[in-house]
Amino acid sequence: MRRLEDLRYRPDDVADALDSYGRLLHRPGRWLDGDALTSPGCEPEDARDLLDDVLRRLPRGAREDLARVVTRMDDEFVRRTLPALSWTDWAAGRWWYQRDREV
Repeated sequence: MRRLEDLRYRPDDVADALDSYGRLLHRPGRWLDGDALTSPGCEPEDARDLLDDVLRRLPRGAREDLARVVTRMDDEFVRRTLPALSWTDWAAGRWWYQRDREV
């Protein structure tokens, strides 16, 4: 992980992305709401983008370890959101942008 961060990202980017995505999922309530205070580029979905990129680049063993953590988080995200009624081509391939969390 550190080697990949040294080559492609900044130190602790993966830990920060996991923290950002995890903070969203630890909010109380059945549904996840949107966050009016979040700036573009700092939303939990952006953290999920980084995790997706990292998962594609890691060697098999490390990828499987990280995927176990991310999969549990993704399951919770899906459980607490609804399918978006509409989304743009920009979101294609990134299912987390195809979910509504502003119920």
